[in-house]
Amino acid sequence: MHSADPDDAGTGGDFSVTGRGVPVEDRDRWEQVAETSSYRPLDRYVLFEQQVSEARCNGYGDVALPATRRWSVDRLGG
Repeated sequence: MHSADPDDAGTGGDFSVTGRGVPVEDRDRWEQVAETSSYRPLDRYVLFEQQVSEARCNGYGDVALPATRRWSVDRLGG
């Protein structure tokens, strides 16, 4: 998953997340997510949980970035 760039100059930088999407089979959990959604999903919709393995941010000089610019499961102990 990658953030959208607002223009060709990359204003604001980039943020990306990598990982796996895993289907959620637990119906109670599906209902909990549906209740917090801004719309009522159809019963046939499949819920996926993204299991993040890495997140990164990159700037182009126009925004302040955090000291850490790359987070990974290995570094977080997960």
